[in-house]
Amino acid sequence: MIDQNIIDKSTKTANQAIDCRCATVSPDIYTISNVFDSNLIVKLKKYLNQNQLVWQGELHKRQIITWDTDSVIEEIHEVCNNLTEKITQQFFNTHLNFLGIQIWKDQHPYYLDWHCDNPIINVALQVYMFDAPENCGTLFDINNDELLIPYVHNTGYIVVTKSSPGLRHKVNQITPVGVTRYSVYSIWSTTEKRK
Repeated sequence: MIDQNIIDKSTKTANQAIDCRCATVSPDIYTISNVFDSNLIVKLKKYLNQNQLVWQGELHKRQIITWDTDSVIEEIHEVCNNLTEKITQQFFNTHLNFLGIQIWKDQHPYYLDWHCDNPIINVALQVYMFDAPENCGTLFDINNDELLIPYVHNTGYIVVTKSSPGLRHKVNQITPVGVTRYSVYSIWSTTEKRK
């Protein structure tokens, strides 16, 4: 069941996290901390532990949840949708459309080498959830230097892409045996969402 109070609290927390973002060596990447309210995090962890989930796909050992009505997944979707105005104002010079979220679950031997995101994505927010080693984060190629965004619970990054092909990035290392790497991935675009 949807809890509007959780949505409202996490929307406030996420807006504050965007306001308190930190710049990096790249003008297109920001780190972000304390994104979601603790009640939403507890609810997500319980949901992931107690439900027989239908994970879509298993690309390179990555499993994905995109939607589950009347659940914490829908609540996270609503929180991120509520960020659209702020994301547009802070990072882009034209209106952005919220395209949705994915919950990623990565386990050994998950690894994704250097790549650029789909060019339709203008702003992406990835928030790491729960426990994994810090070196399981994301590595960005910034003018042949590497920038590591470490894997730390309820933190992550915002990437802004105003022209193709965008920033090259990869997972810093193969997900170790016994480690589960969860994250919430949200995207915005100047392109409208297909119905």
